[in-house]
Amino acid sequence: MISYQEAQQSIEQMVTPLGVEIIPLEKGLNRVLADSIASNLNLPPFSNSAMDGYAFNASDINKKTLKCVGSIAAGDASSSTPLTEGTCIEIMTGAPIPPRGNTVIPVENTSIDEHGVMHINRSVLAKANVRLAGEDIEKGAELIRAGTWITAQHISLLAAVGVAEITVQKRPQVAVLTTGNEVITDLNKPLKQGQIYNSSLYYLKAVLPQLGVDIIHTTVLQDDPMIAKQEILNALEKKPDVIITTGAVSMGKYDFIPPLIEKLKGKILFHKVALRPGMPLLVGQVPCCSEGTKKTWWLGLPGNPVSTMVGLRFLGSTLLRALLGLPTEKPARATLTSAARSKMGLRHFQKAHLFMKDDNFSVDVLKGQASFMLNPLLKSNAWAVLDEETTQLTVGEKVDIYPLLWPEVQPFLKQEESKNAAEH
Repeated sequence: MISYQEAQQSIEQMVTPLGVEIIPLEKGLNRVLADSIASNLNLPPFSNSAMDGYAFNASDINKKTLKCVGSIAAGDASSSTPLTEGTCIEIMTGAPIPPRGNTVIPVENTSIDEHGVMHINRSVLAKANVRLAGEDIEKGAELIRAGTWITAQHISLLAAVGVAEITVQKRPQVAVLTTGNEVITDLNKPLKQGQIYNSSLYYLKAVLPQLGVDIIHTTVLQDDPMIAKQEILNALEKKPDVIITTGAVSMGKYDFIPPLIEKLKGKILFHKVALRPGMPLLVGQVPCCSEGTKKTWWLGLPGNPVSTMVGLRFLGSTLLRALLGLPTEKPARATLTSAARSKMGLRHFQKAHLFMKDDNFSVDVLKGQASFMLNPLLKSNAWAVLDEETTQLTVGEKVDIYPLLWPEVQPFLKQEESKNAAEH
């Protein structure tokens, strides 16, 4: 058995990113940007009106009336004729400001007479209601750095500056294989004595796409090594980057995954990690398929539901993030509002509820930490982590915390990461 830190370092040293590809911007959600992007234009690209109203020069700010000399709508080209003293032009929201115009008065603060004279009924500040070219973003400014997890906000910004394609890290292609004769996947099928529903498969299918992964194959393996071997060979022919299995990685009679990896001419990087829950976790590699020399990573997770979650969230995330070119996460820190206990020599990931108190993070370690207990997760939004040297922490002490999912997906922790890391 190796320590959690040793397991993490082994993955970091062995795993390299999968490479990059160019994709349309509209497919960029939850992708990792491979190349930094700078703006190729000003935003706004031209000075324009923030209101429906009348544009004029600020030198006329104290006048009560201005002669209206025309109209500009959104989408019109800017007038080439400068506004002269004592004149204004009707302008719509988003329309370009004409030469010498630099102030817009809202239409509701004016009236226009039959002679085309605009009367100012309420004062306006000089240079008000004008969006200046480049006021938001200047041409050439860096927009998004390489390594950024693309969100809807990024897509909106990139579309605004006319970026049609982006270069991103390739998504890991994953096969998910759950084990156990007692496990039932059909939720409409009544359970017989000794059976349980396959919650781990449903969890993995729900969570992996959020983590930038494409699931290309799923199946349930019988507790028969020969049948399971053929199912795994079938999965490998789909050329996955990662196989994720749940169960059959401990030391029992039906825990066939470790010897099966050897029969497939694979290599186990490590098996058994000093963590709780999820100690039997395994990481290895097997030949990908009958053709070529590609290797497929194997993440063998324990079968208990919370052990599956913890294994995927931490050492599984180390593997997937490395394939995506993302760095290993760093924890934030929070103040305990309840006591926490662990066993010496194990890194313990505990279900927890994180909240803000007096502008700082506080965390409540929840009751029900057993690896089969799912109900506490309904109250949980974070993991509290006790290291190998800590057996007990009391109320008021600091503890490492991680969001339930990656900070890129659940970003509320990332906002305070630098501040809390400094306290660590």
